[in-house]
Amino acid sequence: MGDIGRSTQTSPMHTRVDASNWLAAVLDVLALSSAHLIGASFGGFLSANLAVLQPHRVRSLVLLAPAATLQPFSLMAKLFIRLGSLVPLPSTVRPGLRAMMCGGLPDERLVRQMEVGVAGFRYDHDGIFPSEIPDEELRTLRCPTLILVGDQERIYAPESAVSRAAKQMPHAVCEVLHGLGHLLGMQDPLAVNSRITGFLAQIDPVLRY
Repeated sequence: MGDIGRSTQTSPMHTRVDASNWLAAVLDVLALSSAHLIGASFGGFLSANLAVLQPHRVRSLVLLAPAATLQPFSLMAKLFIRLGSLVPLPSTVRPGLRAMMCGGLPDERLVRQMEVGVAGFRYDHDGIFPSEIPDEELRTLRCPTLILVGDQERIYAPESAVSRAAKQMPHAVCEVLHGLGHLLGMQDPLAVNSRITGFLAQIDPVLRY
């Protein structure tokens, strides 16, 4: 919600509480009292936000380069995000992706899909924006958590983010992956997927692959 996608947002989502209530409502519609959540970037923030505000709804967390959450956005990242939302131009998609993927690009079909989405989308400038979650909230997390960040991350200093997570989240397994940027799951899906499936198999036998 509040970003490019195929859903229609009919209610405002301006606060972290709004965001957690929306995600909890999604679980309700799916008839899930709780779930294992995997979130990348903005999705990582939304997943962690639900875990700290409604912990009974989250069985485990996998956070892939979560937006803010562990560290504030760097100044350059914040400027890029804010300017992109003010003037959404399809021409910014490829340079933005290259910056997040160490110079590479994902499948051309995905690039084109993003260009079409940017051309037709207008942001709610009062909407939810990822933010750093306070220490006292991170310390309350008791669910098993896997955090993966690329060492070429641009939105914040990756080592600092992982160090803070390890310090404040007693049940978190943290790793910085070499040679990967913000979209680490697209850059090296085999490495990222193997870590996710191994983590889930350890915490829940039903999830063995």
